[in-house]
Amino acid sequence: MSTLKAVFLLFFLGGSLISLVIFIRLIQKKMSLKRAFLFMLVFGCFSLIVFYPYRSRIRGYYHRIQNKIELPKHTAMNCNCESLEVTKDSYPNQHRPLAIRFTKNGFIKDEATLTNFLLRKRLVVVDEADGYYIQNLTSSTKHLTPIAKKRLEELAFLFRSFLKDSKNEKDYFVISSMTRTETQQDEIRRKYPNSATPGKSTHSFGVSFDISRVNSTGACDVAKQALIKALNQMRDEKKILLCPEFKCIHVTVVN
Repeated sequence: MSTLKAVFLLFFLGGSLISLVIFIRLIQKKMSLKRAFLFMLVFGCFSLIVFYPYRSRIRGYYHRIQNKIELPKHTAMNCNCESLEVTKDSYPNQHRPLAIRFTKNGFIKDEATLTNFLLRKRLVVVDEADGYYIQNLTSSTKHLTPIAKKRLEELAFLFRSFLKDSKNEKDYFVISSMTRTETQQDEIRRKYPNSATPGKSTHSFGVSFDISRVNSTGACDVAKQALIKALNQMRDEKKILLCPEFKCIHVTVVN
């Protein structure tokens, strides 16, 4: 069970118990309405303080539910990214050195480093939002640096803004990989030698994510062109670098 779910369950049970006690005391006329209201107000304020650090994750859960309601996954067409035509930025000469410089060599060697970076807010949790969906990640985690998360959300906003056809307005692109520890990267390299970059990967700096496909309820070509336009605009603004791979577009945030 995640920390957020455990905290929510604790407060739900605690709040239910407090409400029951207050209700019983009101029925027995051992507590005034004013005092009951004051108790509930204090509990509500305390809850807000406790849940405030989890606000981005709570917002992500809300968007996930909203997206499921607005766009059921089984009704959308999968438009893969194999045919997306974007210019490749040099991985060894641009992606990797800029990721190292941008993060001040914040290499995520193992789980201990990952945990440390999360505690220090060098990495943050990323959840689904309007314009993008994160598939079930088996070899990476839903974390990015704060600026990388911001750029991902910016890319999603741009993508949606370029979808003029009403049939495509709820399309979204799918993230297939995010942050990997060096251990995870090595495991991928052993299983799939051609699917993981030799040496230090930008995925292990928390500034990269892979886009594998676009899910569309309209025309695939319209959705793909909107994604290409959004990617190119952000690259022209020197915010990201691109690297088309076998079945995805590798994106590295550099500003």
